[in-house]
Amino acid sequence: MFAGVAFLLIGAGCGSDERSPSGVDGTTSSSEVAAVASSAATTTTTEPTTTTAEPTTTTIDPVEVVIETMTMQDKIGQMLMPVVRGTGVEAVTNADLAYNTALSGFGTPAEIVDGYRLGGIMYLGPNVESPEQIERFSTDLQRTAAEVGLLPMFIAVDQEGGRVQRIRGDGVTDVASARSLAGDADLVYSTALITGREMRDLGVNVVFAPVADVVRSDVGVIGNRSYGSDPAVVSEMVESSIAGLQEARVAAVAKHWPG
Repeated sequence: MFAGVAFLLIGAGCGSDERSPSGVDGTTSSSEVAAVASSAATTTTTEPTTTTAEPTTTTIDPVEVVIETMTMQDKIGQMLMPVVRGTGVEAVTNADLAYNTALSGFGTPAEIVDGYRLGGIMYLGPNVESPEQIERFSTDLQRTAAEVGLLPMFIAVDQEGGRVQRIRGDGVTDVASARSLAGDADLVYSTALITGREMRDLGVNVVFAPVADVVRSDVGVIGNRSYGSDPAVVSEMVESSIAGLQEARVAAVAKHWPG
């Protein structure tokens, strides 16, 4: 502000030889000085403003981080859950060896897991000798997966109860058929919880149950594996069974229709 005033004052004192109307000696009167000062004082200066941006946070999805490290073969293999022959990662008979080689080009379950970068294995009857053997098999499958740089595997089995229980023996409860449990949601839940806990103890983390088909007959491929012919009853029982299995930290898989 003072520099501006000085500039205006100097300008007022320069000019022609004409007599200043303000004074006989050419000086600026006090009233003019006051007017100039007042004018300068009313001049406003806008100070620059600074805008501070809000800090941004980046959320890293751990799943995406893992996927970024996977090859295309890994990604495809993680979607597969085949049946293999053998009672252990290296325990195969000559017949098992021939079956696996014809199916996959590899002989043992361990070789198939590594060769195809598998995400899971499904146990069927030929894989099962006893609960203790299944526990060893499951442990060795997870160890094999870890050694070859794979994620923990899904290990699955049909363990519905009734006539479809792949794993039987000491420590595994022999569960009644779905049809015989139908109508009692609490019993269905508690039975599924027991099954789930027992399977979890054996290293099985996926159970292909419950059966969600609505079936009138007690015979046939499905028959008494179904909770019955009433869709409302079947729905309630299926919901209770899923809740029991998942409470045991085992993934339930409702089947069969639509697949």
